[in-house]
Amino acid sequence: MAFREKSAWISLVLTLAIYGAYFVVYGRGLASGRPFVVTGAISLAVVALVVLQVVSMIVVSTLSPREAQAPEDERERFIQLRAKSAAYLTLQFGAVAAAASVYFARGLGEAGTWVVANAVFGALAVAQVTQHLAVIIGYRRGF
Repeated sequence: MAFREKSAWISLVLTLAIYGAYFVVYGRGLASGRPFVVTGAISLAVVALVVLQVVSMIVVSTLSPREAQAPEDERERFIQLRAKSAAYLTLQFGAVAAAASVYFARGLGEAGTWVVANAVFGALAVAQVTQHLAVIIGYRRGF
């Protein structure tokens, strides 16, 4: 497995685990009528993801230093380009959905602001997952 594919797998698993846990907790609170309104929760999720990714990438780079330092070839650049295009399209749809969430969050007061913020955060998370999946598919199917 190529280093960049390993990197995509690590990022995918960590993104799904950390952001998934965040949105499960937030969704349960929202469904129970007590929305999760903690200012630092989104920041904590992002920082946790970054720290775990950095540590994971250091470990993987240490295990295969030659692969980690190898320059991207044309195929890998093409895979990254297609993955970013798919993520961008996903983010566009997510942005429209986040904008629509303003309508549904009108009667929630301060909690409505958090619904919109989490809709934007969710759009970014789904776009990241889309990018990682597209990279993995690109390596597996050989774009």
